Formats: sequence, structure tokens, C-alpha cells
Amino acid sequence: MKIKAPTFADLFAEISPQLGGARRTKFLETLDRIIPWQDLKSLIGPYYSEGKRGAQPYPLELMIRIHFLQLVYNLSDPMCEE
Repeated sequence: MKIKAPTFADLFAEISPQLGGARRTKFLETLDRIIPWQDLKSLIGPYYSEGKRGAQPYPLELMIRIHFLQLVYNLSDPMCEE
């Protein structure tokens, strides 16, 4: 029997009705206060793909935030895509 790992949608669907999304909102607000997103963006920006070849890359700040959530929730790349 194969057990499927929960997706972001599964995790947030569980807590949203119970908490009205308050816990998620508080967590994301805390991240905005303590993580220097713009500093990270300026450090990584020179090395980030400009999209001259292949598909256009996602905005850098979005990718930084996704990567951070991936680390916090121990998500694989396919789980983040879902």
C-alpha cells in the first residue's frame, strides 16, 4: 500500500475551516517581519536566471518564498508544484 504525502492544499484545507486561516495568516505575517526578503533578493538576484533561454522564470521573490516554505514544511519539488 502506497501512502500519499499531503499537499499544501491538503494541509491548509485542514486548518482553514478550524482556525479561519488565522494560524496561517499569523505565520506568514511573522515570516514577513523576521525574514529580510529584499536583502535575500539583492544577494541572489545577480545569479538568478534572466530567462534569455527556455521558459520564463518565476519572479525571484516568489521563488525565495516558495523555497523557504519548502524547507519549513519539508516538501519535495513536486509537492510544491501541487
